[in-house]
Amino acid sequence: MRICFSLAVAALVAVAAPPNKAHADEDLSIVVNPRTGAASIRNDTSTAIDLDGYLLRGSSGTFNPGAWNSLDEQGIPGWADGPAATNRLGDTNLFGSSVLAPGASLSIGSPYVPFVPTAIGQPEPTFNFTYSVPGSGSFAGDVEFSVQNTVVLVIDTVTGASTLQNQSIFGVDIDGYLIRSPAGVLNPSGWTPLQASNPAWRASTGAANRLAEGNLFGSTFLSPNGGSMLIGSAVNTLALADETDLTLEYHVPGVGTLAGSVLFTSAPVAVLPGDYNVDGRVDSADYTVWRDGGAPDSGPGGYSLWAANYGAVASSSAAAIAVPEPASAVLVAIGLVASLRSRSAVAV
Repeated sequence: MRICFSLAVAALVAVAAPPNKAHADEDLSIVVNPRTGAASIRNDTSTAIDLDGYLLRGSSGTFNPGAWNSLDEQGIPGWADGPAATNRLGDTNLFGSSVLAPGASLSIGSPYVPFVPTAIGQPEPTFNFTYSVPGSGSFAGDVEFSVQNTVVLVIDTVTGASTLQNQSIFGVDIDGYLIRSPAGVLNPSGWTPLQASNPAWRASTGAANRLAEGNLFGSTFLSPNGGSMLIGSAVNTLALADETDLTLEYHVPGVGTLAGSVLFTSAPVAVLPGDYNVDGRVDSADYTVWRDGGAPDSGPGGYSLWAANYGAVASSSAAAIAVPEPASAVLVAIGLVASLRSRSAVAV
């Protein structure tokens, strides 16, 4: 059933009512896969939420109406959608609402037009997500893109094992990184700096709220689509609460400081010697990472380690369970950037 869109979603474009105890901004997120355009509305709280409307608004060309699978089109009782456009999509429930259980999601097809970056670190074009709750008003939801086009700090939430992994389609040279934790969940004693295997790197003094390294004489190359650097067990998982506990920033020669992201895994990752792209197996792809300088030891020792373990397969691999928004794009008031550019000092 289609109705006049301006009437159907009037509550969504009105000024939001003050949140009550049960509802607040960003209780709901729209989660988007930027490679496929798939999107779903997810309840990020520990309580059920009644949803009776949502509206997506972006610039022209943000959405593909033909790939949108509205709640009306899915046959969910009471829902009706308005005229779809490349800058606006929305559903409203005229007779009731739909209940989203804690952690539950509602798929709405693949309406986001996939973004093809031209350089690593280039951000996704974003859009606005508004939703309404019966008796409470309308709220600004969170727009969450799955990770792509940046370097990601991959954390095993069981062991604390930590990996810097290039999840972009571009190869990238890195000559510095900074991991910060406002909550103080870092584990300096478990951290294995790159300095341990490559003397060109210099590590600052580690702390529970900060780990940082810089390369004074060059950089380390991370191959596209999974090139990785292992940095030990850099996180105290017993103190870890959620993804906001950690941020990552990294420095690329000639480009500057870029925002990284953080990804948690739901099961222990078997760290295989020689598995330089951290995909759970030791094969020719790991040789490519070693050859291109992306292994923790890109010298003869790293090659010998790969050759000795060729063909090994991990017993299990981890699945991503949380992907937050990228961290701030700028390192604020930190000496690491200056030291990396001058190649003469390291921030501590």
